[in-house]
Formats: sequence, C-alpha cells, structure tokens
Amino acid sequence: MEASRQWRGATDRRAAVRGDESACVLVVDDDAAVRLVCAINLEAEGLYVIEAADGNDALDQMRRECPDLLLTDVMMPGLDGFDLVERLRRDERTRRVPVIFLSGETRLENAERARALGALAYLTKPFDPRRLAALVTRALVGAAPVSMTARAPARTGLGGSE
Repeated sequence: MEASRQWRGATDRRAAVRGDESACVLVVDDDAAVRLVCAINLEAEGLYVIEAADGNDALDQMRRECPDLLLTDVMMPGLDGFDLVERLRRDERTRRVPVIFLSGETRLENAERARALGALAYLTKPFDPRRLAALVTRALVGAAPVSMTARAPARTGLGGSE
C-alpha cells in the first residue's frame, strides 16, 4: 500500500467515530495564541484541528487521534519539535505523517534539519495564517512537494499568488 494512503486510513477511522471525513491536523505550539490562529484558519478551510502545547502532549495526541498532518513549532519546553518528529519517524504507526514546521527560529541549520526529517516545509514566524492554511490544504490533497525555506511563508515555492 502506498505510504501516504496507508496513513490516510486514519481519516476513515475518525469518520466512523465523528461522522465526517474531514482531514485532521495536529497543531503543536507552546504559545496558545499561535495554536488559536492556526486552528481558526485551518477550521475555516474545513479541517478538523486538534492541539497540543508541547511535544509530549503531541505524542499522546498522535496515538489517540491519528492526524493526517502535523504542524509543529520547534522550540518548546520538554520535547521540542525536532525530537517529536524524530520519535514519530521511528514508530511504524506514525512515520508517514506529513510534517510542517512553524518556528520563530530562522537559522538555516533548522531548515536543513527539518528537511532531513522529511518535513514538507519549514516556515518562520511571523506568518500569514491564510497562506499557512493554503499550504496545509495543498499538502493534504497531495499537491507537488513543498520546497523547504527558512523564510516567510510567502516563499514556500507553491506558486500561485505568492
């Protein structure tokens, strides 16, 4: 079975419980305001959003909810975003979950580490929430791979109105 389709079965399992087939995005950030902005904009796109305040909470959410995409900060107390994704990649159940990093860190080394972990994108704060929502939506429908960048979301390489 194709890797992305294997994980997408999570949507089917949730649909049986929730009664819908909306894709699920796990937003992980220690800043509640960032989680809220992301959630509002992703939900406006018809996505189901769950939240976690740190990496350890995100691990629990991943096991319970099986999200279709992970949107995570890098710098968080306890388990940071990179360590979170490294753990997810070691687990057969979660290794294929698409990941987008959203961080205040602009160092090129962080974008390179994100790429090495198989992330679809590394976006920096501050960000345009509407463009973030569009990026997540395109990633979920299997659009062309997103180019990595340590710059603002306007430079995701997705084309269009950027």
